[in-house]
Amino acid sequence: MKHIKNYVAKIEKMIAEESAKESKPRSKGLLASTMDKNVSKDKPNDLDIIARFVTGIRKAKEEMTNGRK
Repeated sequence: MKHIKNYVAKIEKMIAEESAKESKPRSKGLLASTMDKNVSKDKPNDLDIIARFVTGIRKAKEEMTNGRK
């Protein structure tokens, strides 16, 4: 049970980091960078994939409970 809690905590941490990235204002203008500098070209690991699924499920649940916007 302890291992499951650790795994869930890691997923929650990854989701929080992703939401913090999305909330940062992006630079605008001709010389603003268009890509993130921390983009890795490696194959995503299992934890990344699971975090994306959890995020998608939470967004779908939010749309269902609050109505479509």
